[in-house]
Amino acid sequence: MIVAVIITYNPEIERLKENINAIIKQVDKTIIIDNSSSNIEQVQSLIKDFNIDMFKNPNNLGIAKAINQGIDYAFKNTYSWILTLDQDSICSENMINEMKNVINNDHLNKNLGIVAPNIIGNNFNISSSINNISNPTTVFTSGSLMNVNMAVSVGGALEKLFIDYVDHEFCLRIKKNGYNIVKISTAQLNHQLGELKKHSFFGRNINTTNHSHIRRYYIYRNFIYVIKRYCIFFPGWCLLELLRKTRGIITIILFEKQRMTKLKYIAKGLKDGLYSKYSRIS
Repeated sequence: MIVAVIITYNPEIERLKENINAIIKQVDKTIIIDNSSSNIEQVQSLIKDFNIDMFKNPNNLGIAKAINQGIDYAFKNTYSWILTLDQDSICSENMINEMKNVINNDHLNKNLGIVAPNIIGNNFNISSSINNISNPTTVFTSGSLMNVNMAVSVGGALEKLFIDYVDHEFCLRIKKNGYNIVKISTAQLNHQLGELKKHSFFGRNINTTNHSHIRRYYIYRNFIYVIKRYCIFFPGWCLLELLRKTRGIITIILFEKQRMTKLKYIAKGLKDGLYSKYSRIS
């Protein structure tokens, strides 16, 4: 049995409605965990038309805490698999059936921890293989179908990270513990990755996510945490992440607004990551 957990924080209501309509008939149960949205009344009004339970946090406790609340719900209610969804993610109509094919395949389901879809949306397509099935090192939280017993056994998501790199850290931890991640290209998830914009630079197309300075802080702080913890076990992945983060700084300098503020918070994030400071900022 599968429970879908949609995590919300000030969602755009029409997009959330699309999200719910796309997934509710594909799974056995759908719940919402809300991180103290300012438009909570609109969310509550929306779900009256659906068989959805809502759990309201008193404030924004972060993506990791909400994931763990979903895992706890799934475990206590004897669900075998939990699908985690961001509020702006839209599942393709056959996504869960495609994932079930992996779960039911004896050649693919040994030590299976996560089944993940191919991410498409706002002018990007993340595919790690030309084949239908691939085995990535990490995947996004949104759209991931997680083995509930596995998630409980490894301790769930790391709450001190709060938001960014929660997915990467969790994936690296489960792989370190012997679990596998399978990505299936025929299962697709439409997902919005920041405020993605395209730029032309000497004939090349460059994408920028235009995250806020606060998000930049968490991204670079938590990046340092993950690198420190997993570079011995996954050196190739960590090196690629280092290159991506370096490129990210360059694109901020060249293309994004409020670049000095963002660079200041990146520097603070790097410093706090090195000194293992994980308190929240605002």
